[in-house]
Amino acid sequence: MTENAPIVRLNARQSGIGTLLVHGARSMAWEDTDQLTGAESVHGETAGVASRTAGNRKLVAFHDGSAAITLRHVKRLRRAIFIAQDQPLVVSLFGEAALAVAPTTPDGRGAVLYISRIDNLLELRAEYIESANDQTIWAAFGFTMTTPTHIQTGRR
Repeated sequence: MTENAPIVRLNARQSGIGTLLVHGARSMAWEDTDQLTGAESVHGETAGVASRTAGNRKLVAFHDGSAAITLRHVKRLRRAIFIAQDQPLVVSLFGEAALAVAPTTPDGRGAVLYISRIDNLLELRAEYIESANDQTIWAAFGFTMTTPTHIQTGRR
């Protein structure tokens, strides 16, 4: 994926079988279909609320240094972003070759991989933005972290 060809739409098999892994992310943020949002860094810091699946596992989480989306429960995912470190973001799919996103552009903008669910298919889009802290990047993509009190009251 490049700045000139930034979008890839996965097919039904790629969007629904196994686990989608994103290697090289420093942090990620997600929103599920209940509009619960959360974030996690590769070092384990969290914000917001984890989105749990029927098996009480996290829908989106870091595992062994790579970000993972459980595709069995992809219907619960609305969108997610993955913020690059100083290395390419590499997306691995079940039984497939990987896709790569360059970590920066020549003018110094950093990569963010935006994944959204459209019907039951995932669309991956490489975005390049000015380098900033994670909270600023979350805000640029419209993420507001859910707090436990939001869950109880139903208000954001």
